[in-house]
Amino acid sequence: MPPPQPLATSRKVKSEVKASPALSLFSRPGDGTIRSRRIAILVANGVAGEAVRKLHADLLGLGAVPRFVGVRLGTVQPDAGEGIEVEVTVEAAPSVLWDAVIVPDGTDATERLEANGQVLEFLKDQYRHCKTLLALGSGGSLLQAAN
Repeated sequence: MPPPQPLATSRKVKSEVKASPALSLFSRPGDGTIRSRRIAILVANGVAGEAVRKLHADLLGLGAVPRFVGVRLGTVQPDAGEGIEVEVTVEAAPSVLWDAVIVPDGTDATERLEANGQVLEFLKDQYRHCKTLLALGSGGSLLQAAN
């Protein structure tokens, strides 16, 4: 983290607002785990198939709601194994509907996703809304492409 900005005044300021439990995220229902969190897993042809399937299964096991998100509905061909069914598109389910996004490894998939403006905007919106982003392997270059 960068160092904090200098104070605007040397005078001690008394806050006009008291902490409100009603506004705290910790007072919301839930147990603080990943359970019920909606997680988008971006996929395209060439995605790391075994890793993305294991990730999906592990998230389901923890009670999360992972979905394979792509540019178009249909089947994408991973680098190994059977095809992966895209469950929803970035156009039909924009970034604001997701609690987190995972960009898996796979150079071919990353290049395909980088070429799509909707995917880049999807990631920018995720970032702008301070939501969780996870890039694995070559997926990091997709985040760089989205700035």
